[in-house]
Amino acid sequence: MPVDPIPLMVLYTAALPAGKGREIWQQSQSRFYDLQDQSAAEVFAANINIWNINGLILTSGEFSGDRLLRTLRRARSDGFDHYTFLLHRRGQWVANDGERQIESGPGRICSIDFARPILSEVADNDSITLTLPRDFLDEVLPPFDMHCLSLDGVRGSLLYDFLLSLPPRVGQTNGPDAPHLAQAIRHMLAACLSPSRDAAARAQSQIDGVLLQRAKKQIDAHLHERAWGAQHLAAELRLSRSTLYRVFEPYGGVAECIRQRRLARAHIMLADLNERRTVGDIALACGFPNDTSFSRAFRQAYGYAPREAREAATFSARVLGEPGGIAKDERVLVQWINRLRLPTARVPA
Repeated sequence: MPVDPIPLMVLYTAALPAGKGREIWQQSQSRFYDLQDQSAAEVFAANINIWNINGLILTSGEFSGDRLLRTLRRARSDGFDHYTFLLHRRGQWVANDGERQIESGPGRICSIDFARPILSEVADNDSITLTLPRDFLDEVLPPFDMHCLSLDGVRGSLLYDFLLSLPPRVGQTNGPDAPHLAQAIRHMLAACLSPSRDAAARAQSQIDGVLLQRAKKQIDAHLHERAWGAQHLAAELRLSRSTLYRVFEPYGGVAECIRQRRLARAHIMLADLNERRTVGDIALACGFPNDTSFSRAFRQAYGYAPREAREAATFSARVLGEPGGIAKDERVLVQWINRLRLPTARVPA
């Protein structure tokens, strides 16, 4: 009996009608960034393989250059809490987070923390990216600043060669072996990154970083409880109020962080094509008192109504192409992207 391979999607704009490449680009990238160069989107072309390795997203292929901005507001509100590592076989990528600038080109590997803002400019390129949830890597590494980090030296070269070898290996790996491959990737990343932590510029102390991640896990576990707040979080973490408020001060405070994560959870549910609950039911499941207050807060955070988010997810599921025609199940890539956000398993149905 044949064994299924690791799930693969192909983004191949040449197989689509004129103009569809632009729609694919705008719909996929607008989940992470504000598009800064609309003319680049008009002529966007791509031939990219996209694998889902037990929740890790690996891409390999060619695509057109562009200029992309991830604002602090978007980073704090859209629920994407993961790292991306990228290397280029051809072309160049330049990124700036307001404090430092890094460049990636052939032979170099860089990392991005999607909880942070970034302005990136990429030329026409052939590249590989690996995107994974923060918790997946933080479990085997002490917290340190991996945003706009360029990995140099012997260990950087080892990681570059390892990621370069992944696409052909993944194509030959059976689906049941995906969890083992994901673990091998994690341990290789830990081995290559750990010696760099002392040289990496830190955005916050390691202790505060640990506390913040523990706090976010507790918040995510209680998003459906409307009355749950700072006093409950302090009790769960066994922290004083003053310590808790200090850790969350850069994020606008504890209450604001909880509100943002409620909204992000709701956004994920609205974008889930398998989610059948009404907007009002989703609002209640995410801790909002009613549909009206939820819709007002959602529009303030994202600039559009909850129903528009649901309509946009439906539209984006129709614009994925593959060689030879339209993908058989065009919703899959959208679901993969959404799973990079906050976990939804604890939200009661």
